[in-house]
Amino acid sequence: MKRGAMIVLLIAVILLSGGILWDIKKNRPEWLDFSSRDEKSASSSKTENEVVSGENDDKSVADKSEYTTTAPTEKGVLPMSQRVAVLGVLNKKTGEWQDIILHTGEMTHFPDIIIKLEACEETMPWEAEHLTGAFVQVESLKYNHRWQKIFSGWLYKEAPSLNVIESPNYDVWPKSCTMRAPSGRSKEKEPAPAAAPVKSSPSAKAKVASPEKRD
Repeated sequence: MKRGAMIVLLIAVILLSGGILWDIKKNRPEWLDFSSRDEKSASSSKTENEVVSGENDDKSVADKSEYTTTAPTEKGVLPMSQRVAVLGVLNKKTGEWQDIILHTGEMTHFPDIIIKLEACEETMPWEAEHLTGAFVQVESLKYNHRWQKIFSGWLYKEAPSLNVIESPNYDVWPKSCTMRAPSGRSKEKEPAPAAAPVKSSPSAKAKVASPEKRD
């Protein structure tokens, strides 16, 4: 009997001490806080960063919805494979220049240079700055009789100084890019009227010679 009472008393003491400790831990002052200050500062800074990042995300979404505008699409723009560019080529030695017409993917050969058109582009009418550009690759014949690529990039008609082909013999620049289909359709050719049948006159008929009678 005494043993049972002792066990009950021990359990009550344990429960009471646990409750007291919990109450002390819950309502303890700051000077009794045993947790490290670094952990507290890290958790507080983390929560502050989460709040600030959430506010920034909301602001960025609002800004995008307010200022983002969808560029209008223009009808009749040709795909890249159907565009045609006019390039100017200057021979620095002779001072002669000529215009060459290339479709995208085509190339032209000169005695010691190869020019290939990869793409051409022209800014849309609603854009502030008007530019006409062509993506060109240039290969030059070196002293060892091998072709070496000396340029690969965009050339602009309105800003020739942005990219320069480093060739002592030739200079290349874009002049135009046809990237829009013609607005008007060409009239279909009307079929030629059928020729009227020619009436044959009796005099025009071929005369069939009767076979001569043999004696």
